[in-house]
Amino acid sequence: WDRCRGMMMNARMFYRADERVFWFCRGRTWKWNQSHVGFGTVWHIPSVQQRNGKEHPVQFPIEIPDRCIGATTDVDDVVLDLFCGSGTSLVSAIRLGRRAIGIEREPKWAELCRERLRAEEQSSTLQARKAGQVAMFGGAK
Repeated sequence: WDRCRGMMMNARMFYRADERVFWFCRGRTWKWNQSHVGFGTVWHIPSVQQRNGKEHPVQFPIEIPDRCIGATTDVDDVVLDLFCGSGTSLVSAIRLGRRAIGIEREPKWAELCRERLRAEEQSSTLQARKAGQVAMFGGAK
């Protein structure tokens, strides 16, 4: 993924302008959904820092896990994110009809992730919820 200069630049060395996606498979077979054929190895997707709504310091656009999860899993499969941060990959999994398990050791980010998942459950966004457009636990305000 081309980060579009989303990382801090350091005048004393080259900076990383990309983020790598690793895909690991167990065994000799793997799942690939043909609807995702045609994406190259470099994805040009604006970073979250360049959009409204960034909640986490290294939050990535939801289009990245959308492509990865959509290409390599089927509806009702389980997606595990061991470092879920703000929960972007979990939100993507839920939107794509997958089950999601997230692990986060930092309480601040774990709570943010829980808020995003609650908002997603109620078909809202965290920004709308914080703006008072949706009640935190329950229906619309």
